[in-house]
Amino acid sequence: MMPPTFVRNLVLMLVVGVGTLAWVLAFTDWFPAIGGVLALGGALSWFGFVSRLLKKDRLEELQAWADRAVFANRRTHTVTLAIGLGFLALTCFVGTLELRSKQGASVPRRVRVRGGYLGGKVEDTLNGALRITHLTVWTAPARVRVKLGGYPEVEAALYPWSRTVLAEPEQFLRPVVVLKPDSDVVDMVANNPATLSVRLASAPALDHRLPDYRGQTVWIGCDDDVDVPPSMLDAWKTELTVRGQSQHFHLWSQPVAVPEGPAELAPGDQLVIRVLRGPTLPIAGADPRVRSVRTPRDFPQEEEIHVLAPPP
Repeated sequence: MMPPTFVRNLVLMLVVGVGTLAWVLAFTDWFPAIGGVLALGGALSWFGFVSRLLKKDRLEELQAWADRAVFANRRTHTVTLAIGLGFLALTCFVGTLELRSKQGASVPRRVRVRGGYLGGKVEDTLNGALRITHLTVWTAPARVRVKLGGYPEVEAALYPWSRTVLAEPEQFLRPVVVLKPDSDVVDMVANNPATLSVRLASAPALDHRLPDYRGQTVWIGCDDDVDVPPSMLDAWKTELTVRGQSQHFHLWSQPVAVPEGPAELAPGDQLVIRVLRGPTLPIAGADPRVRSVRTPRDFPQEEEIHVLAPPP
């Protein structure tokens, strides 16, 4: 019959070890590296090489020493329990952000995560799935800003013992407006630049301006690192060809963002868009209301800038 001390130490070491690896496997991307260390892979493969040089009786002596010093030691269970409880306490302050590529995607995308309790910025590449851990607490989850190349930046809340999953594209589509000028506006500003003014009706004092406006398509509510859906680009190209303005497609193919413009839009927000000649004279504009994004087809919200009728 095996001694109780041996049984207690062995069971406790198995429970703590399996539990630790299970958490690592479920909430991080570290398991391959840790598994390689436990299997004496990588730099530790030298230990495996040396152990194969030892005689069998030397290995048995080493195993006997480990049995006496570790498994038969009454203090082993105390140390193991302390390590297990310490790791459990640590995991109660760690949250996981899991990013997933679109099914069938073959092009890696850049990832930037910023914010959280420690601040700073994490940059990586998404090609399939990616897990990023952050310090957090149950009562006040960490909030991070996640930028996936080609999509607007979104916010995510991270909780301990939980994975916050953001899957491409659904979780990265939020209300964003893309402005394009009608044919008359293009004719007016292509060779005679104006200024584009963007305001929220709820904050009329904040006037965001894009100088040297020549009829470009413009993002509102995001930066310029956002992809226009191919179907929308094709429609724009066809529209300009029909208008006889195909030479201006370069102005539409890569929309620009208004410097320091509204970072985010909410459904129901009223935008006031004006194309200005000089500092204040409006010559064209639009007043779109922001709609919610229910399906990928709702992204982005396309709005057209029209020439304003002259005052009576």
